[in-house]
Amino acid sequence: MDETINVSVTVEQLRAAGNDASKQLFPLVKLGKYYLKKAKTTANGADFTKADAIFNAALVRSRLVNDEKSENEILQEIVDIYREFLLSLANDVEVSCVDEIRNEIDSHKEFVANERRVFKERLDEIDSCFNTTDKTEDEYKEKDEDKSEYMKKIHDMFSTMMTKLQKLDTIENNINDLKHSLEYAQAEIADLKKENKEIKSKYDMATKKINLLERDNATIQEDNRLTSEVYV
Repeated sequence: MDETINVSVTVEQLRAAGNDASKQLFPLVKLGKYYLKKAKTTANGADFTKADAIFNAALVRSRLVNDEKSENEILQEIVDIYREFLLSLANDVEVSCVDEIRNEIDSHKEFVANERRVFKERLDEIDSCFNTTDKTEDEYKEKDEDKSEYMKKIHDMFSTMMTKLQKLDTIENNINDLKHSLEYAQAEIADLKKENKEIKSKYDMATKKINLLERDNATIQEDNRLTSEVYV
């Protein structure tokens, strides 16, 4: 605790650590030491409260990185400085300072444990709302009717969407069928046009032949008439 701590540098280190718990740990310990030392020299309870909060944050991060040694060191710092802090308030607290320290630590641990328990219960409750594998549908609805109703609305929306998609698929299939029918009809029409063209061509040829036959027949009739006149 005799080391000189540059608060601005330590705060900058804490900012640079970002969300990395292992990098946050030691800047937090330094800040905690700073406020503990300040609390001892000034006998200001607010400084100890700041140190206590910072050390608690360091404790959390020491558990996150599984650094039990750092956690023990932090607890020892709290005990040592808190003892000195109490001694700086009055001389008659020496006899009871150990018990007060123990009670303070136990109270603090109990508070943190209770907060964690409540937080875990809330997380479990939230998780249970989304995990129905071990519940019947009735139990699930009884536990959270609002969420069940909300999920029902989502299910209805999904069903409606699927119905619309099925209708769209049907329409698309009908369009494809109609397209194929149109293509077939167009092919039939093309064949009919071709056949009609061939018929027209044959008709024209037949018409020409008929015209030729009629002309030949007229010529024969004229020749017969002239022949008849000669022999008469």
